[in-house]
Amino acid sequence: MDHFSEVRDNMKIDWDYPIAMDDGLVLRADIFGGTVSLHAGPDQQSFLLLPVIP
Repeated sequence: MDHFSEVRDNMKIDWDYPIAMDDGLVLRADIFGGTVSLHAGPDQQSFLLLPVIP
């Protein structure tokens, strides 16, 4: 897994870095990353569900 950091708008961003959740689950980019597709059309309502991050 490639790991690199950069600074954007005075905020350090660690790319492809494992994120530990409160319940012990560790999110890794090589497992949970990827391409997300949004499909919409006249016969189906489109929506995008995003998490709230305080």
